[in-house]
Amino acid sequence: MKVIMDWSYIAGFFDGEGNFKINGIKMTNEKISYQLQIRIDNTNKEVLEKIKKFLGYGQIYTRIRKEQNRQNIYQFTISNKKDALNFLLKIKDLLIEKKPQAEYLLKNFNFKRNNNMYFDVEKLRSFITRKNQEKHRKYKTIKEEKIFGEESNSDGGSENA
Repeated sequence: MKVIMDWSYIAGFFDGEGNFKINGIKMTNEKISYQLQIRIDNTNKEVLEKIKKFLGYGQIYTRIRKEQNRQNIYQFTISNKKDALNFLLKIKDLLIEKKPQAEYLLKNFNFKRNNNMYFDVEKLRSFITRKNQEKHRKYKTIKEEKIFGEESNSDGGSENA
């Protein structure tokens, strides 16, 4: 399969398969500093290798799955702040699902400092939680409409008959 790699492809792939991970690291002064990881998980290692080659940065890790008939998961990870900033700046306008999180990170995560003790990780989580709740409500509404539509037309008649 020939894949033409460009920023639009990568943004779409990240929108569907990627995530932002915030690691809390306890400092010697008992405060927590936050580290950002940008990750894309997939069972197709080849596509992740092409993304890595196009970008010129990042690492690919393998998570071996021991369950029968389960494929290994490959994870492309960007941990370097400079690379993460570059990645977000290039894809933010191309994102759909993860655009609010990317914009929040660009505005609030300090990509220049060694630590991010004052980063509001709960605010970032609220975007994710809110988005998941919206998806659930949308799915529930669609499901209810489908069930209602099937019930009202199951005998060929209408509800008003």
